[in-house]
Amino acid sequence: ATLFINIISLVGLKMDEVAALNYFIAEQTIKADHNAKFIKEKLGLSVNNLSIEGIFKVQEALVNVYIEKYSKENSHGDV
Repeated sequence: ATLFINIISLVGLKMDEVAALNYFIAEQTIKADHNAKFIKEKLGLSVNNLSIEGIFKVQEALVNVYIEKYSKENSHGDV
């Protein structure tokens, strides 16, 4: 994560550019064939026609799962 922050600072990206980049990365990752198939099989959700809000909701759910898993593994609750 530090590498990404360093690159963002080095290039001088503005907040709106970083937000767009974050969205693009999330969308491409969620819609990658292996991930789209996994989400379809496990959740019954087709990700190919999701709106911006839909992509963000999937991302929010994934972050919540990650935080819960990380908190349990580290037992102190900090992320």
